Amino acid sequence: AFVAYGLYGLIYLVPDVAVFLLPTHLLLALWMGLGAGAVIRRAARLAAWAPAFLVALLTFLPAAGVAANLPQVDQSQRTEAEGWGRYVLGLPLAPGAAILADGEKFAPLYYLQQVEGFRPDLDLVVHFTEEEYRIDLDARLAAGQTVYLARYLPHLEGFYLRSVGPLVEVAT
Repeated sequence: AFVAYGLYGLIYLVPDVAVFLLPTHLLLALWMGLGAGAVIRRAARLAAWAPAFLVALLTFLPAAGVAANLPQVDQSQRTEAEGWGRYVLGLPLAPGAAILADGEKFAPLYYLQQVEGFRPDLDLVVHFTEEEYRIDLDARLAAGQTVYLARYLPHLEGFYLRSVGPLVEVAT
């Protein structure tokens, strides 16, 4: 299973390959736990204090790694997405409008709306294909709802497009 997941993750050419390697990390962690357990059981035969020492050592090693690497992977100061979301939700958008966004743009908008209560009147929508976006766009426009795009959507010839900050208002 480890080899199969590993090869699949390495052969599958996507930008977020780390996601597809998660099962290999899980299996590796299980093996490490089994190996540590076996070492601790054998150490118990040598001396009574050995298992406690090994448990402390095996706990300290990963904790030291986390402490050493945490400053390099700390993302707590990256607020670009939140700033973008606050800017967009602060724009004079029509009440009850819909924002069709991609996954990257959707997340900060959704967080600010659901957690912090900004612009609860807006419909925030994310789809998986351009066809789904186009069907949703056409349905909302036919119902008379104002629609903004926070993503590129091709083939909008014949529509009226207006820039509203980083969004594009689409109308017939």
